[in-house]
Amino acid sequence: PFSPPSSSSDRLHSILKSSTPPPNSSPGTGSLPGDCGFDPLNLCVFDCFSRRVMVGGERMRVERRPGDLIMRDYRAAEVRHGRLAMLTSILWPLQELLNKAFLPADYTFSIVGGGVTLPWVTLGMVGGMMGLGYADVFAGVVQSEMTGEAYLGGDCFWDPLKILQGSTIEEERKMAAREVWNGRFAMMAVLFYAVQEGYTGKAVVDLEWNELFFYPIFAAKDIVPFL
Repeated sequence: PFSPPSSSSDRLHSILKSSTPPPNSSPGTGSLPGDCGFDPLNLCVFDCFSRRVMVGGERMRVERRPGDLIMRDYRAAEVRHGRLAMLTSILWPLQELLNKAFLPADYTFSIVGGGVTLPWVTLGMVGGMMGLGYADVFAGVVQSEMTGEAYLGGDCFWDPLKILQGSTIEEERKMAAREVWNGRFAMMAVLFYAVQEGYTGKAVVDLEWNELFFYPIFAAKDIVPFL
């Protein structure tokens, strides 16, 4: 039998897993991992996945869902974007560094500006995107055939290394929150990459103020004179 844990966040987690909508739920309660309660435009109450159902065979009405289920779907979209951004935030500068290492010095390239480049990292990024897409398809099948609404946003139901095996609900929530926050930082990093390259026309790894991020500290131009 299901008995809700004492804390509200654990309670919501267990309720979602048991496929029962949480009572009196509302966005911004901090009950889902990564929820900071900050939504000044009140966007998270707009249900993009609302369904219209027939009433009495004559008219349609919108079937409304609990607020936390709506926010869960937005969180699933955020997690997907965050995973792609985490890959991109690493592979973007890696591609530009490999170009500098293996191509002649007179070849110029930036992700935004384009140019001659090596295909290795690009192919790796395509493979990563295909892998994430497959995980989403697999999760969709599991949700439609097995769990229904009893899942948390971003859950792929796939853990080959058994990292979460035997973990408590609180430990699972901490891992989920870390993924959300790392994804948010990665999305901001990718945005900054694009803005810098678009404004300067140079590769992000060639900008002086980024040296300490992409090169060993002993190789930075401002540090070498002191060594």
